[in-house]
Amino acid sequence: MSDITEPTTTPALNDLSAAKARKYANALIYTIRNKDMKYFFISGTVQILSQKLHNHKQDLKKLKEGETLSLLNQLMKMEGTYIELLEPYPCKNKAELDMRVGQWERKINAEENKSSYYETAPPAKHARPDSNSLGYDEHKQSVKARTTDHKNELIQCPLCEQKTKRAKMLAHMIKVHSPPTVTEEPAKKPKKDAKTI
Repeated sequence: MSDITEPTTTPALNDLSAAKARKYANALIYTIRNKDMKYFFISGTVQILSQKLHNHKQDLKKLKEGETLSLLNQLMKMEGTYIELLEPYPCKNKAELDMRVGQWERKINAEENKSSYYETAPPAKHARPDSNSLGYDEHKQSVKARTTDHKNELIQCPLCEQKTKRAKMLAHMIKVHSPPTVTEEPAKKPKKDAKTI
């Protein structure tokens, strides 16, 4: 007889696992295409396709001006873009769904030589500017200018009403308005007398 007991799972954890299993039981692999563009987008979802297409359109509206568009967003901007079901793929979790999406991407890329309809996408550009991009540098300069302006702003001392730069106000308060500190000189040690014999 063993002293080790088997770990038990809580009912809440079982319910969560069951809910996740039900969710991915309806998973779909889909593609977004446009008849005027040679590129396409493949992904997986647990939503119905019309809702997924609507969500992609809403995400496009959230982009900021001047942001680099991903392949998906380039497709979504064009007239005549549509969503197409590649296969229903019931699975257990997102990792399994992502693996199947990867298989579809490799399959279509392998067929590229057989058919001119399928072509690989250009290298994806990041939607967020990196540290070397023009937008980042402009923003950095803008923040620096505002910070400098804030530090150099003249403000009035609440005690003497003298105007001084915001960055120098603490030094002004200490120098002008602090009570003088009394420094005591250390007591001098008495000189030792010559020893008497």
